[in-house]
Order: sequence, then C-alpha cells, then structure tokens
Amino acid sequence: MAKLVSRIAGWLRPSTLAGIDKSGNRYFTRTEAVDGALKERRSVTFKSDSDPTTLPVEWISWLTGRRKEAPTPQEMLELEAQRERVKMNAAILRQEEIRRMTKAGMSSGGIKIKKEEEEDAALAPKGQHGQQRKKKKDLSKVRCFRSSEPTGTGQSFQPGTWQPPK
Repeated sequence: MAKLVSRIAGWLRPSTLAGIDKSGNRYFTRTEAVDGALKERRSVTFKSDSDPTTLPVEWISWLTGRRKEAPTPQEMLELEAQRERVKMNAAILRQEEIRRMTKAGMSSGGIKIKKEEEEDAALAPKGQHGQQRKKKKDLSKVRCFRSSEPTGTGQSFQPGTWQPPK
C-alpha cells in the first residue's frame, strides 16, 4: 500500500523539462522515492501521435538510461548533419557501384552479360541526327553466366534439400 501511495505522489510531483526534439516532443525527468532511495524517472510527452518509433536515437538512449545526460540541441544538430553526410556518401557510392557494374557488364543481380546488344546497335539504323534509334532488348540473345552470389527469390526453396558446396 505504501508503494502505491508513493507512486501516486510521484505522479503528482512536478517534472523538470530535460529537452525538446525537432518534432516537438518534450522530455521530462522527475525524482521519486522508491524503497527508500531516490530514483530518477524519465518520460516523454508526444506532440502529435504517440508513435515511439519516431523518437531520435539519442533521446531513446536517454529515456532508457543508457545515457546519463540529455542530448543538447547543438549535439542534435551535429548528429543530424552527420546523418545527412552519410546518406549523401552512400548515394555517391551506390552510383559509383552501378557505373562500375555497367562498365564491367554486370546486371544488378550479379549476373555477367555478354554484350551482343552492342553488335546489334552497330547494325541498327540511324535516326534523323545520326543517333541510333532505341529498340527493345531481345532477351533471347543475351547470354548469362551465373555468379556465386545467391539471386533466388525463395519460390523454389524446399526444406532439407540444400547441401553445402563441395
């Protein structure tokens, strides 16, 4: 009964604002007496919908106690800028990978393609300004060589039939 009374009293105590994230969610802290010891309780008040998956990682770490101090606005700005740089670098690397794969004659599934299409393009009729007219690819002329990377969709999977390569 004493625990229940102390818990209700803890809810009625004023909370201290620890910070606000860019979505407008407010983070609070308050101290409660639990079994004779003061314990810090951390909580969040959502601005709109109460979807915990939209909380920033730094605030989640603070709420769960993995961080002692609440994230500062300056720290949040630096981390957001770092995330944007990582996204841009990932996009650049992906473009370079696609360029390298097309140069090597690889499809996105890791299958090497012999380019008989280039031979067909050389024989294709020219357009009005000397450019080659685009024609639909004839997949029957493309020779494929399997790579060692898995490319299946799982439709043909049979449990217990896989054997490791020898």
